[in-house]
Amino acid sequence: MSSAYYHASTRQVKRAGLWFGLAALAASLALVAVEHLEFFFNGKVGSSLTFDAVTTAPSLAGALVAWLGGVLVLYVGSGWLVARAFCEVAGRLPVASDQRVSASLLLQVVVAGWVLLLNARLFPNSLFARGFVDFVNTPAGTWVLRGVGVALAGLAVAAVLAMVLRWMRAGVGGGLRLAVAAVLGVAVAVPLFGLTPGTTLAPAAAGNDRPNVVLIGIDSLRPDHLGMNGFPIPLMPAIDEFLAGAMVFDDTITPLARTFPAWMSILTGSEPVAHGARFNLVPDTSTVQVREQNLARWLGDAGYTRIFATDERRFSNIDERFGFDTVVAPPMGAADFLIGGLNDLPLSNLLSNTAIGRRVFPYNHGNRAAAATYRPDSFVAMLDDGLEFDADRPVFVATHLCLAHWPFTWASTGGMDTDELPEPFSDTRPEYLETLRAVDRQFEALLDILDRRGVLDNAIVVVLSDHGESFSMTKDRLEPGAGSALVGPVTEAVGHGTSVTALSQHQVLLALRRFGGDGSLEAGRVPGPVSLVDIAPTVLDLLGLAPPAADLDGRSLVAGPVPTDRVLTVESGFSIPAMMQLIPDPQETIRQSAQFYTVDRNGRLTIDERFLDDLTRNKERAVVSGDWMLSVVPRGEALVRKIVHRHSRRAWDESTLAASGAPVSRLTRSFCERFGADVGVAGSDLCRPETTVAAGE
Repeated sequence: MSSAYYHASTRQVKRAGLWFGLAALAASLALVAVEHLEFFFNGKVGSSLTFDAVTTAPSLAGALVAWLGGVLVLYVGSGWLVARAFCEVAGRLPVASDQRVSASLLLQVVVAGWVLLLNARLFPNSLFARGFVDFVNTPAGTWVLRGVGVALAGLAVAAVLAMVLRWMRAGVGGGLRLAVAAVLGVAVAVPLFGLTPGTTLAPAAAGNDRPNVVLIGIDSLRPDHLGMNGFPIPLMPAIDEFLAGAMVFDDTITPLARTFPAWMSILTGSEPVAHGARFNLVPDTSTVQVREQNLARWLGDAGYTRIFATDERRFSNIDERFGFDTVVAPPMGAADFLIGGLNDLPLSNLLSNTAIGRRVFPYNHGNRAAAATYRPDSFVAMLDDGLEFDADRPVFVATHLCLAHWPFTWASTGGMDTDELPEPFSDTRPEYLETLRAVDRQFEALLDILDRRGVLDNAIVVVLSDHGESFSMTKDRLEPGAGSALVGPVTEAVGHGTSVTALSQHQVLLALRRFGGDGSLEAGRVPGPVSLVDIAPTVLDLLGLAPPAADLDGRSLVAGPVPTDRVLTVESGFSIPAMMQLIPDPQETIRQSAQFYTVDRNGRLTIDERFLDDLTRNKERAVVSGDWMLSVVPRGEALVRKIVHRHSRRAWDESTLAASGAPVSRLTRSFCERFGADVGVAGSDLCRPETTVAAGE
């Protein structure tokens, strides 16, 4: 075969490979577009994520262009590499040019099929795993996956060796070309074997006078699923072990069962009605106060290095603007919503948890919100890399682990069998239990990282959950109290942040533990009620720092017994009908909610300010004092009260408040003091001076 014929034939094969890669990308994007068709073309969505929003937000436009460029290079480059390998191994066979091209395309199809099978094995919740998952987990499927994989790996090795031998025979630039071949071999190995980024050790945190401060949030953790609270199987051994040596507050309430408002209350020591961040994705105008007055700022003034880390920022936009020196997290903004969902492509999925994927596809690496490709150990590796600080300064580390949050799935997961769970846990969600097991392993790995860094040699560690979760379990239902006109049992609203009387949504974990130091925190269980707003004042007290503001809603939990009659607030978030389903449909949730959002010039998705008053008006609100809760729910123009005895789960409606024996008038006055200026409450009959004293005390 002549050299000219060989090179002409090779060019045809490579050109066919480029076109195959482009066609594969086009087909993949088309399938993704069909899957998300309503998201892109529904009129309500178009009102918020329009072409104008993309073009007026440079960061969003830039992220989309970078992503499209990345997948284009990946797919076209993969097609070219397969063609190149074919040419090196079989290019000199004495066959006609058109047959050579056909044979190379057959190899392209085999590689594409193997990639689809591998994607289904590694990412069973991927869009492209449908139709392959059952087969790939059979013995025959496993044999095909391994056999073809070994054959393709052999082809890759043979191609590299053939290329090296050809270059050596040419005798020109052999060393350079050998280096290039080695680089190509590594480029092939990374996506094939899923290498994860290496970690670098930060300096040990030694020699600090003040203790380090560590906050660890576990998203959606219900305290009743902990072993210490009677859960019948050892679901979270690492967390249980931590709690065995901690001061645990048995009756802790979150003021708002959504992540961002809850964390703003954690950091500021103030309730949402005071600090103003009363929804996820509020515009910047609502966070001016919390960005400047929070625990990160106060500890920074005291000389602390401040680090925030989380594996999901889609709805909780915490960044350096809140006073943190370093943020370890996936990128946030509207691009996260778009790219995090659209980038469910077979080839990019295989790269998503590798070192290359971390740089090329950052919206899918270590991102809990990109559930189809999320691997818990990828975020642990991000933490291991990102926890860097000066050993001569104390460190404040705030971490939030989101794995236990809906949709309760990730790259490789299956629900636990709950058939053998005894009452009252037999109707919990098996998928939720599996996420709790996985997040417990993350928690254990995080403590190990902190220990290796020396952080735990002298530290105050706070473990908390930002909110609970309601699954309409039988044990969570409210029953009518004696003399109540309610017809029960009253089933809880599902999810979190959807209802103030869904007690499992607001009951959260809070525990403090001292590592090293003076042993000032005695292990044991402390009655409540307390709130997440108490965390910042407690940390400041333990550090001997005066609160910068005297009007914090929270109080130190180590400054003496907590008054049993203190009043705490609870309020709901922004909810839509789709979120009230036991298993919400993501597309329907987006369809119903998108009209309320806009994209700002920084590329961030935020609530449109025009809707804030209406959303606030429709909030459910409550005050809690001891065992009693007074809830106030808008019904048309009226505000309807309900009394709930939290620990017996008994409830009384507006017409039978007097029968409850609760301090109704005191609770009503407290409600009006806290919420009286709210849209929908101000000027209402409930909070007029002559009507704030109710019957029933």
